[in-house]
Amino acid sequence: MSQQQTTTLLSGEKTLSTASQVIQTTEDLQAHVRVLAALPESDAPVLSCYLHIASGKRSWESRLEGRAALLRQVSTREEVRHLDAALDRIRQVLAEELDGSTRGVAAFARTGSDPFFCCLQFQAPTPNWVSLDGVPNIYHLIELKDTFDRYVVLFSTQESARIFEVHLGAVTCELWLEQPELRKRVGREWTRLHYQNHRRNRDRTFVKEKVTTLERLMSGKGYSHLVLAGDPSRLAMIRRELPKQVQDRVVDVITAPAGMDEKSVVDMTLAAFVREEEREAHSLVKALVRELRRDGLAVSGLSNSLQVLRRGQADALLLAREWRSVAGWSCSACTWAAAGDTPPDVCADCGATELREYDAREELVRLAEQTGSHVEVVAASEALGELGGCGCLLRFRDWGPPSSDPRTEEKYS
Repeated sequence: MSQQQTTTLLSGEKTLSTASQVIQTTEDLQAHVRVLAALPESDAPVLSCYLHIASGKRSWESRLEGRAALLRQVSTREEVRHLDAALDRIRQVLAEELDGSTRGVAAFARTGSDPFFCCLQFQAPTPNWVSLDGVPNIYHLIELKDTFDRYVVLFSTQESARIFEVHLGAVTCELWLEQPELRKRVGREWTRLHYQNHRRNRDRTFVKEKVTTLERLMSGKGYSHLVLAGDPSRLAMIRRELPKQVQDRVVDVITAPAGMDEKSVVDMTLAAFVREEEREAHSLVKALVRELRRDGLAVSGLSNSLQVLRRGQADALLLAREWRSVAGWSCSACTWAAAGDTPPDVCADCGATELREYDAREELVRLAEQTGSHVEVVAASEALGELGGCGCLLRFRDWGPPSSDPRTEEKYS
């Protein structure tokens, strides 16, 4: 789905009845995230609701209604009117449009002069989290996309192979390969040695067929992670036949019984994929520290990260999962931004007095999405915590506007 199509689907009162949908691929989620990140403020606030449907209706409904009651207490009369109208729309979707496979929901609703509604359903879990702000809260969507993302599973037994494409914790496509029947002609037309040689040749042919199918899928759709599961001897044969570019993408090899169902395969391999994602995230933190030590292509801390994101310098934003967000302020006239509970009197760069308050973590991820910067959420990183909980790897070194000449841009490695 293109961004233009997504915008048509999501925005405007006329399309509210078709805005709820099950998200099946990371590409679909990314398209929605970009629309949400670009949504401008209006005269009405946005109600952002993340609900863990798999926890049971009593749990998520209690959280939703409890947060709504608290938000009414801290909002103006006009804001409460908009809140209740947005809440009614979200309740309607939850009552009438939930898919049976849904484990998590992210819903965004706004009324007023520029109404907006979007409800995304996932087979992956989301937290129970509700907010009312000028713009949609997208951090938890970023975290979901970063944690689960997409990968391929080859599940192989002696007689068959199944190749799964897994997006956001759910199978989006499954391919089957069956090994042809071997006629048992031992003692009639074949000697036992002839039979054994034929079987070995048949096995090699079947393995090559698996590898060819897998290589075509991995290269054609740009998958960077592969998990092998199933019979150990068959997996060993497959690994020997894998070309190097596919071999380098194997993140784990798991022994599993032949009769395992689709959900069990995904649950088992997902844990291996998440571990690999965490390892790669910590590798990026090491790259950040290395660049900082040599005065290279990196900055750390909230203020510096905001500045480079607003200028389009950031190639990757690294966020500590445990980092607690703070209030921030940005200038409407230039790229200046700062953090703090108390608003500055004027912009420190240009002297303008029109300053906008924001949630710092939300501002970071919104700017990253708007400028095409990769976002990596990193769990349990002491090094990133000591750097203020966030940092950026940069596309280019200078602090001025991005150059249009690609030869002046120094990429980090």
